[in-house]
Amino acid sequence: MSLDSPSFYHAYQMDVEDQITNVFWADARMLFDYGYFGDVVSLDSTYCTNSSYRPLAVFSGFNHHRKAVIFGAALLYDETAESYKWLFETFLEAHKQKTPQTVFTDQDQAMAKALVQVMPGAYHGLCTWHLMQNCIKHLSHLMKGESHFLSDFKKCMYGYDDEKQFEESWRTLLVNYNGDEEPWLRRAYSLKEKWASCYMNKAFTLGMRSTQLSESVNADIKSFMNVDLDIIKFLKRFEDVVEEMRYNELRVFIHLDVKSVPEPYIMKRWTKSARSGELPIVGISHVVEDIDLSPKQRYQKICPRLIRIASEACRSPETFTFITKVVDELERQILRFQNSQ
Repeated sequence: MSLDSPSFYHAYQMDVEDQITNVFWADARMLFDYGYFGDVVSLDSTYCTNSSYRPLAVFSGFNHHRKAVIFGAALLYDETAESYKWLFETFLEAHKQKTPQTVFTDQDQAMAKALVQVMPGAYHGLCTWHLMQNCIKHLSHLMKGESHFLSDFKKCMYGYDDEKQFEESWRTLLVNYNGDEEPWLRRAYSLKEKWASCYMNKAFTLGMRSTQLSESVNADIKSFMNVDLDIIKFLKRFEDVVEEMRYNELRVFIHLDVKSVPEPYIMKRWTKSARSGELPIVGISHVVEDIDLSPKQRYQKICPRLIRIASEACRSPETFTFITKVVDELERQILRFQNSQ
């Protein structure tokens, strides 16, 4: 990560004593990936990062190979609605106000309140992986011995497409395990539209409500994290996590076995050409030229076009050779132009 890079977005919030409270950042790849794959986003803020015990919030999603990609991260001062409101507003600012269709979070009420304020049009779902972790944490006394509580609870989450069947199964669950006495179950039921399959049929989720994404990202980050790290070492370690995830993404191409499916039935974001064509980020494509643009703004306009050219040129030896010669000549012309100023 480099603050000197025009494509590196960062923002921070100060308190009344001019001390940094909240920090958000997203590198060029995160910004680029969100432009193509930011229709469904998961936000996880359950990581304890370092000796300061600051929450680490990570925005993630799936790419066209169902591999986890990161869209941005933040170190938060606390987990209040005010901090989350700043986080969501900053996230949208970093991504040119492109709002995801669906956002998955844990059961944090402050986060839910802020999400409604900042992204009222986005569908808010609960991450089923975090829901299961909370269930185990709060209701472990119902899972002792040969209890089938956990599997019965999972059936309520995934097993029914019909609301009536869900309600009957839920009532059976409460009767079998004296669930009426459990505040956590009452709270979970009040949010059933955000996690039960039968209530989410019309939500655009890309299958992200399953545990695959959260387990993957959670495992990758926690395997690298250490609560004894200072802030500098933590940021370097987090960068290593992101780079390792990107390396794993590239390894997919080696073993990829793509089946043939009629093109009209496939969303482009799931195809090998997902990153080709116009970058769907508001404010980057089709912008009127302005001679007063800052270097960072010029970079953001040029970079997506050059990336698309590179993506197409690497497809064959002929186009690679051609673009290499063009770039060599382009570099010479730019250097001559700069020397003439």
